[in-house]
Amino acid sequence: MAGHFQAAIYRFGVSMQKNVYLNLLNFNACPMKKIARLLIIVIFINSCATLKELITFTKCEFRVKSVREVTLAGVNLNRKTAIADFTMDDFASVAQAVIRGVVPMDFYIDLEAKNPNTQNASIDKIEWIVYIDDQEILTGTIDQKVSVPANNGLAIIPLKFQVDLKKIARSSAARSLAEFALSAMQIGNHDSRLTVKIKPSVSVGSFLLTYPGYIKVTKEFSAGN
Repeated sequence: MAGHFQAAIYRFGVSMQKNVYLNLLNFNACPMKKIARLLIIVIFINSCATLKELITFTKCEFRVKSVREVTLAGVNLNRKTAIADFTMDDFASVAQAVIRGVVPMDFYIDLEAKNPNTQNASIDKIEWIVYIDDQEILTGTIDQKVSVPANNGLAIIPLKFQVDLKKIARSSAARSLAEFALSAMQIGNHDSRLTVKIKPSVSVGSFLLTYPGYIKVTKEFSAGN
């Protein structure tokens, strides 16, 4: 898939090169046309650099660095590894959430991108899907620029996860999510597999160019380890 994508990028570049060449041949035009053609040349140069950075991004190495700031109905779960770690106030907060009919669970998944290439990597948007034990849990989008410096540079991509457990209580996703939370806190004997799929995009002029597939990142969580 990556090969087809790079081939499409190459065809796009050839088309742009032809436009630039034709504009250079007709450069002895009126001043306004000269300015317009100069803009086309500048856009072409910037577009080439942008497309190279997208291709380089797909060649980066990705891993799930951490799952942090896990909360359930406002109760911080990160430092709780046993039922005894919960206070009466914690139980009261969860109970009140259940009575209200909204039981929010929030956390961040930090993806780490490492760029072993000699070209900087950069994208303008990321679409993501989170799976737990092959069960799709949530989708989302990051509408901000992410840059990964060349020569083993690192960047953290935070994915904010928010779900109402009450809404998914009767689905298979609820059990997967609950077991994942226990595994992440190292409670019980449930092992969970977290998979994140990301689809990067870059802006080329007024167009958004999207990578045709997903980059898959997986991490195993073993309870008690």
